[in-house]
Amino acid sequence: MIAPLTINQFMETYWEEQPVLIQRPKSAEYFDGWFSSTELYKMVEEGKLTYGVDVDLAKYVDGERTTPSNVPPMLNTAATMESLKTAFEQNGHSVRLKCPQMHSNKLWKMIATMEDYLQYGGGANVYLTPAKAQGFAPHFDDIEAFVLQLEGQKRWRVYRPTKEEDLLPSHSSPDLKQHELDEDDVVIDVVLNPGDVMYFPRGWVHQASAAGDSHSLHLTVSTARQQSWYHFMKQHLLPQAMEQAFEDNLDMRRSLPVGYTRYMGVMHENSTMEYAKGQAQMQSGATSESSMSATMKDMASLSYPGKPPAELREEFIEKCVKIFDSMMYSLNFDRASDEAARDFLHDRMPPVLNRKESRTSRRTDDVASNPMQQTSLVRIVRPDIVRLTTVEDNVQIWHSAGNSRLWREHDPQGIEFDVDTGPALEHLINKYPAYVKIGADWGVWNSAGLQLSDFEKTQEQLMICRDLWDAGLLCLKK
Repeated sequence: MIAPLTINQFMETYWEEQPVLIQRPKSAEYFDGWFSSTELYKMVEEGKLTYGVDVDLAKYVDGERTTPSNVPPMLNTAATMESLKTAFEQNGHSVRLKCPQMHSNKLWKMIATMEDYLQYGGGANVYLTPAKAQGFAPHFDDIEAFVLQLEGQKRWRVYRPTKEEDLLPSHSSPDLKQHELDEDDVVIDVVLNPGDVMYFPRGWVHQASAAGDSHSLHLTVSTARQQSWYHFMKQHLLPQAMEQAFEDNLDMRRSLPVGYTRYMGVMHENSTMEYAKGQAQMQSGATSESSMSATMKDMASLSYPGKPPAELREEFIEKCVKIFDSMMYSLNFDRASDEAARDFLHDRMPPVLNRKESRTSRRTDDVASNPMQQTSLVRIVRPDIVRLTTVEDNVQIWHSAGNSRLWREHDPQGIEFDVDTGPALEHLINKYPAYVKIGADWGVWNSAGLQLSDFEKTQEQLMICRDLWDAGLLCLKK
């Protein structure tokens, strides 16, 4: 996709830092076979697409965007050639096809391969735009974007972020007005032709319109949505640390101070300062108790336990900091990474198996047959499609083998084993790509504290391998 750039060159120079444009004037057919307008029309003719669900219509004219497919009467109705051509040819609407990888095997393979490398979920949209039309307002996204021009021409303008908070944002922007953009901030103004590709990081404002006298078709491939350190800590690291700290730290379980809402909060900050100032004036003789304001008197009567609010505020904050500091000892980076990896396996595309993997692993239409025997040679299909985690007295293998091409159509998929089988499962995964023989000494049972006979070891191996085979996670050497 990014040739002639190497992956290392791209990651070191451009990833999350700046856009890059790769033009291929002598290779207009470079992306042939990825997707086409003919394929889109065929899906419409076959009744596969629904407005507002699978496909959108959008038009951006004179600073306003309209999206008739997302409101009644078109919303949730089947897309037809008549309605699509009316919107596209007569009314100038762009067509956005969501999740084209559901329909294209080549896009499925491309995104799955990208996920293998990045270990982030990926996605895609296809945009078909009428000649000289623009479908969407200027905006920035919350994803790393690769734009692949498939048919026709499209003019792109990409603007550098001007605000610190817009660098690598966690959410996409609303539609922006043209007068909000400064043309001096344009870093790319180019017409993409078939075979060209452009990358820009999240947070970079962009807008595009079809150039030339024919339609434009481009594919946007996206990745790294909500994969920042912030999301890792918020979603995985800190929640499990707080749960563990609740068990480990008695102070974490104590009640908050009685009456703390009377001196904590923004509404009390200035009043507390006023109280402290009045106390200081009284001590210096500048004022008397009888002249104290009603607010200060009320605070004095309500303070607990007979302390001034400023001191109580200080104690409250110090206690919070102390508890938070102690929580740092409860951080479990491996467990948080396991949770993040499990979510990724839930998000990602199903693996695209090569011929050998398909031929030697369980077929989806052959659920009854299990060929595992006491002398079988087996290996994990792919180490990146499984994750071994521990939960109390069990271990679990999470995997993406049964995912569909529709994002999170199914619940997270996992197999639960007794905790004693953990070393054997690790052995199978870590031996990849070598095959392991059932019935041989895997050298792991003693490390699990088990004293098993050779027969019992073989039975444990068979049990593990049969479960993994049934889930489509094992290849059998034939």
